Amino acid sequence: MDNANNVLQPTQKIISPRPKLSPWIISTIIFAALSLALAIALISKTLSPISNPQSNIMPTISPAIVEVTLDDFPNKELLGENKNYSVYLINKVAGAMPETTGELIVFNKQTSVVTQMIGIYPIFGSTVVIGGNNDDYLLLSTGTGPNRTIHVLSLVTKTSPVEEFCSLGNIFLFYQDYLTYANCDSFDNRPWGAGEASSLVAVNLKTKALKTLLKSDLLRQYGLVKISGNILTYLQTSVIKEADWSDPAKQLTETKTLDLTKL
Repeated sequence: MDNANNVLQPTQKIISPRPKLSPWIISTIIFAALSLALAIALISKTLSPISNPQSNIMPTISPAIVEVTLDDFPNKELLGENKNYSVYLINKVAGAMPETTGELIVFNKQTSVVTQMIGIYPIFGSTVVIGGNNDDYLLLSTGTGPNRTIHVLSLVTKTSPVEEFCSLGNIFLFYQDYLTYANCDSFDNRPWGAGEASSLVAVNLKTKALKTLLKSDLLRQYGLVKISGNILTYLQTSVIKEADWSDPAKQLTETKTLDLTKL
């Protein structure tokens, strides 16, 4: 053998050419990556908590209600009281004599609640405080004689629901939205005082409507007794002739009733 031919020749590494990716494969890979990213984004949004559109709105904080006490009115003047209420005058208006004029506060003795009324009230003479059949209304009877000026106070609205009026005496009866009283009608043939001869009147505390229940005249006059259910019990005093008003023995007083459902 020829030695020359037996010499080992160096082994040559055959390098295969690198395969090239086709444009179609590249496009497919890019599309798949975008689809995956979009799917991840959608899943993330679905799993995230739903935001409340009102969550960014600041909560409204109601102002604190400050309750006043009698000590907040050091210059108050007591006008009158009964077992449940005391009524005081504050911020007196100068130069109002002989009337005393100013604002009012009402003190509930049971609850210690102080209600400051809205408006200015003229007060003349002594004041009698009269409670109604509930806690909605309070009556102030002011004056120096049998004819009284009446202020109706609403402890709910803190105002007077009706204009002040004149009443003979301090008897008042409530029926539904009505306040009944004996008014200050008078006749010259009565030999007493200012000739007082009261009629019976009902005023609606909601609508201010005024209704005369029984009208006095030259021979008759009326007074309140009570209300039971829908029935008003009242007194009718009458005479046969006008001159009989000067003789009590000739005056007839009867107890009668009136159906209030006709109001």
